Amino acid sequence: MQITELRIAGFKSFVDPQDLPVQPGLTGIVGPNGCGKSNLLEALRWAMGASSARAMRGGEMDDLIFSGSAGRPARETAEVTLILDNSNRTAPPEFNGSDTLEIVRRIRRGAGTSYKLNGRTVRGKDITLLFADASTGANSPALVRQGQISELIGSKPQNRRRILEEAAGIAGLNTRRHEAELKLNAAEANLERLSEVSAEVERQLASLKRQAAKARRYKRLSEEIFALDALVAHLRWHEAKLACETAREKLEETKRQVEEASRQDAVSEAARVEAGEGLAPLREAESLVAAKLGQARIALAKLETERKVAADTHDRLQSEATRLMEDIEREQASKTEAEEALANAKFELSALPVEDETANAETEAQTRAALETARADLVRTEQAADDAQARLSEARARRQATEEQAAAQTRRKAQLTAEAERLRADMAALEDAVTLVSKLKAAKAAEEEAETALQAAERAVEDAEQRLTTARDAETAAQPKRDEAASAVRELEAEIGGLRKLLRKAEGPSAPPVVERIRTRDGYEKAVAAALGDDIEAPTDKAAAMYWGGADAVGQVLPDGATPLSQYTDAPGELAARLSQCGLVDASEGARLADEMKPGQRLVSKEGHLWRWDGFARTPDAPVSA
Repeated sequence: MQITELRIAGFKSFVDPQDLPVQPGLTGIVGPNGCGKSNLLEALRWAMGASSARAMRGGEMDDLIFSGSAGRPARETAEVTLILDNSNRTAPPEFNGSDTLEIVRRIRRGAGTSYKLNGRTVRGKDITLLFADASTGANSPALVRQGQISELIGSKPQNRRRILEEAAGIAGLNTRRHEAELKLNAAEANLERLSEVSAEVERQLASLKRQAAKARRYKRLSEEIFALDALVAHLRWHEAKLACETAREKLEETKRQVEEASRQDAVSEAARVEAGEGLAPLREAESLVAAKLGQARIALAKLETERKVAADTHDRLQSEATRLMEDIEREQASKTEAEEALANAKFELSALPVEDETANAETEAQTRAALETARADLVRTEQAADDAQARLSEARARRQATEEQAAAQTRRKAQLTAEAERLRADMAALEDAVTLVSKLKAAKAAEEEAETALQAAERAVEDAEQRLTTARDAETAAQPKRDEAASAVRELEAEIGGLRKLLRKAEGPSAPPVVERIRTRDGYEKAVAAALGDDIEAPTDKAAAMYWGGADAVGQVLPDGATPLSQYTDAPGELAARLSQCGLVDASEGARLADEMKPGQRLVSKEGHLWRWDGFARTPDAPVSA
């Protein structure tokens, strides 16, 4: 490979684009001090991958950009392009598809540098290896900077050895050998790690097999449940259909009954009209008879009351007469006893001798006193007997009057009873008219019952239709359960496939990768994976071939609407700089916010979208490296 052209724009003192052709043979550049001869050499070294700003007489990389002058403003970017002739196809295989290689290195103030090879973005390491294979590069001894000759004279043997190796054309082999050793060590570590991962995955696979068996059983049971639910729904639908048909039959029968009731109602209405024509005089007669019957019942009740009073009076007088007879008999007995006592006293008085008159004067006086007393008692008894006899006569008179009154009442009762019987006969004559009215009322009641039956039949039809709708809803509601079961089975199958893929993976970091130390909030796993990419497999062990060494967090502000991904993760400190410059956005806003990113920043979404500051973007369904 030969350098055929050098293009510079905005690099150090070259503010305007400049093209420097490099023709075969020797090309010399002459000019006064400060005209930019050394800047051309530094531009060449910088395009080859130089990373030390001090080696190019600057404090930092931004010093390589034109900083302005009295008449020219400062530039924001600097760009150096090398054109290489590759017609002999001596470039590495991955870059050996063209006769010309165009290497572009571009730097933006405050954002860092980027490389492109034939328009494709590459790493700085790729450019370094490209020139190392050609036994040259940014640090090649063939590129002599100011003061390097004196340094070479006083340098150590190790430094002079590097110059000799480059002159012999083996400098690139050392780089390749070192890289091969690193890859070999990493492969050995990966094999050890793979055995551990394989054992772990086998345990997980056994667990997943059990879960898959449970999932299959769940799927089978879900299908059975779905089938049974469908059967139940079908049976309910069939039952509802039968109920609907039965309700329709009842409805037809009810309609027939309603028609029959309507005909009977018409007949009854005609009879009612006919009966109504002769009902007025009957009702008037009924009213008169009812009034007379009421009066008779009142008179009968009054006579019954009087009869009871007369009976009570008769019984009372009978009792009083009996008592008076007993009193008369008792007084008669007392009178008889008094008369006997008086006769005895007179007899005893006449029988006494004359001579004893003086002697017995006192006895006679006593006897006379007793006699007077007896006479007084006799008079009193006779008077009582006369009084009793008078009361008895009075009681007998009252008894006779009461008996006559009772007989009159009995005759009146018989008359009223006969009148009541006649009235009952008149009432019986009115029953035919009342029967017609009752039939009319019964017809109306039958019509109302038929209407009620019709409404009940309509409600039965509505209930049957409602049960049919419920059965169909149950069938529809069972469908999501089946879909959920199928989705769970698909997720388990996908997880099993991922673990099997992990078993087939033969590479990995020698030390535990940071992915095992990252704790992410649920739902943000895809966002973290998109932000870190393959770097998530690197460890933090600096002895590994690739590792996270940690860096200070960059103070750049993410675009408005983006949230630092570090807020959703618990990660090692070595990832702080990366996560602070990775923003979480909505998938629909990512493309718009990508234009506002600063160098080194990335935007991701929860679904796994990625937008990078250099224009690279990736969707969740894009294939990833195995």
